[in-house]
Amino acid sequence: MTVTALFDAEAFIRATPESGIYERQLRQQLDHLPRPYRAAFAAACAERLTPWSLKAGISADGDGEQLGICLDVVWESALHGSLRQPWLDALLRSCRAQLATAVDSPLRAILACLETAQTGGAEDAVRTSQYVGRAWCEFERRDRGDTSLHRSLPPFHLLLERRRQCRDLSELHKTAATPSPNVVGRLRDRAMTEAARIEDDPEEPRTGPRRQAGGH
Repeated sequence: MTVTALFDAEAFIRATPESGIYERQLRQQLDHLPRPYRAAFAAACAERLTPWSLKAGISADGDGEQLGICLDVVWESALHGSLRQPWLDALLRSCRAQLATAVDSPLRAILACLETAQTGGAEDAVRTSQYVGRAWCEFERRDRGDTSLHRSLPPFHLLLERRRQCRDLSELHKTAATPSPNVVGRLRDRAMTEAARIEDDPEEPRTGPRRQAGGH
């Protein structure tokens, strides 16, 4: 039986943060993907969050340039397996320095995403997804004025993000034996499109700023 066959998509999507089901299933899926696909998965998660990260001012210079550069570096590692190490090191230092004075989940997601590009590890990709999920919850609670810390079900945007992660994982597993830059490129283009469009709750339409293709 394949790892994909063992994956319970509905349990993955609807798992509460406290259960640990989501992390266990995601780790199992990522363990069976090659290094560039792990980086692509992490980058897609962070990319879809970008409009809300910019809205919250999560960038070194306030205009999103560093955020775009960070994501472009991770996509580059996934597409070509090549990284300019001094540049990556500088970006990692910058993100870690910002975390000394901030605890924002979007910033932690970007840092974990960069660490996925650096290490290729499944655990770093899982952490990226965890911080992205926390950020969606924080943004939704902030928008709704809900100060509660726990909910019986994940909020709308987190459910939507998990569905998209299921789709991405399914596509990546189909070519895991022979990784394709075309598959990575498709994930990148789609994540950018979804970030720009942001499908919202029809009863509460919202929009966010857009990061242009090319990042910087």
